[in-house]
Amino acid sequence: MSKPDAIKLIKLQRERFLAFSFAMADLLIELDGDGRIVFIAGACRRFFGRDEASLMGSLLIDHLSGTSRLLVDQVLKHLDAGQRVSPHEIAIERGDGGREAALLCGYALPHQTVKYMTIGAPERFASLSEDKSGRDGESGLHSAESFAERARELLESADGGADELTMTFMELGGLDELEKAVSAKDYSDLIGEIAAFLRLQSVDGDTAGRLDKSRFGVITDRGVDAGGLAGGLVEAVPGAERLTVSTHSQLLQPAGLSPDKASRALIHTLKRFQSEGLSDAVKADPTSQFRDLLRETLSSIEHFQEVIASDQIDLAYQPIVELASGAVHHFEVLARLKDGASPFKWVTLGESVGMISAFDLTICRKALADLAGAPVELKLAVNLSAQSLHDEIFLDAIEALLRQHRSLLPRLSFEVTESAEIDDFQAVNAAIQRLRAQGCEVGLDDFGAGSASFQYLQAFEVDFVKIDGAYVRDLAESPRDQALVKGMAGICRDLGVALVAEMIETDEQVKMLQAVGVKLGQGYRFGRPQVGQPSLPRASAPAPAPAAAAAGAPGPSAEALAALRARRRRGASDTWM
Repeated sequence: MSKPDAIKLIKLQRERFLAFSFAMADLLIELDGDGRIVFIAGACRRFFGRDEASLMGSLLIDHLSGTSRLLVDQVLKHLDAGQRVSPHEIAIERGDGGREAALLCGYALPHQTVKYMTIGAPERFASLSEDKSGRDGESGLHSAESFAERARELLESADGGADELTMTFMELGGLDELEKAVSAKDYSDLIGEIAAFLRLQSVDGDTAGRLDKSRFGVITDRGVDAGGLAGGLVEAVPGAERLTVSTHSQLLQPAGLSPDKASRALIHTLKRFQSEGLSDAVKADPTSQFRDLLRETLSSIEHFQEVIASDQIDLAYQPIVELASGAVHHFEVLARLKDGASPFKWVTLGESVGMISAFDLTICRKALADLAGAPVELKLAVNLSAQSLHDEIFLDAIEALLRQHRSLLPRLSFEVTESAEIDDFQAVNAAIQRLRAQGCEVGLDDFGAGSASFQYLQAFEVDFVKIDGAYVRDLAESPRDQALVKGMAGICRDLGVALVAEMIETDEQVKMLQAVGVKLGQGYRFGRPQVGQPSLPRASAPAPAPAAAAAGAPGPSAEALAALRARRRRGASDTWM
């Protein structure tokens, strides 16, 4: 080949290379081994606010914002020959003082030290930038909920490649102490470096999540093991050597499990890790311990399904009375397993793996059957998980059920529990109004127990609320609780919403509640939950207090109250366990 032909071929290959790059990007950058720009072509002014010549020889990371700088620095440090960089969203500091959002990809050619980066407009990869609401604000990684959703999508994807992916849980011991020991900037940089490292290891550059402050999750190719991740993090992230890095890896889809079962088991395991972390047993023997946890989770899911399918649930009823007369106003419906035990564990599992709607529908069906055979004066209140109200299939099913029992609906109400966090107020309020449109009253349970209670009252149009028992327990001794209950009663009165006090045990509590305008109450003072067909006694003065309360025995401790609040969702009610 002649020299002119060789030059022409080289030029053609260069043009093809540029065309290939620009097909999916707007800017091509060649970096030397130190990360300095040695070639740049494309829409420089759009992204950098300056021309090509002014960028030559400068470090690419010097033109990026803080968190983007950390991410790209990690990319360049660990990009080996023949590897590809998945799209990452970055922010470029423009020469004119502005900031430009962009998406960066990259590739390192074999046998060369140079690295090639492409930069494109975010709209080219809309799926990566359309909604950041599911992100951890500090790290930019997925939140626990969106990470679980991303894992579920991978498990249920049509290409069936989930069995080639690995899920790793990572717990960073000492992160709280390190935050106190270093400056805010150093801590922010540390979190940014950790996030950048995990994103770089993840299967598509965006399958890493921060599940809790010191707990992370990442989905990688099958060949990446937990030990390698732990060692790589300590090596790559300055300051990480001061942390204790504990990890555990597992196949995203274990052999023999359907995508549906694997998804449910994974989500439950994720939530357990989020709240509990890695146990000492798991750290000591991760493989066998996770296998046991998986087996336990799957067994629990199957048992929960069996409990619902074979009708192993009884209903217990606890009265809500009119405080002035002691007359029963209605009964709260509480679930019990056939052996009399509280189904709290199964309810928690159901919410964790997205199966609570079937449970709620079963309880409602059984309550309606009991209501049909009860005196016409009797009314019932059934608990519904807020999670069920996000489920369109459940809402359609319960509307169909209610239409079959139209004559009973004025005697049926629903209590929405906060056991599942409400994140879409508009959708939940729409669901509440669908139930109210059927002729049923709807209320909020445990009002005041969570930080969002008043937001709920503002967002949801409801008929009644129940004061959390923590405010009632110390009412006689706590002027603060008295003021809070009085304030709640005033707000509810102004809104035209009925107020119910729960966990009432003494006559003094009854009198004080009446004095601030609370008209309805529930608790041992009026009766414990009873399994069986509810009866409606004649209106009478409040019954004598239980022996323990009458004798002046102490009420439940603060610890017991906290445990009760965690347990009482639907199954435990006022039983101190």
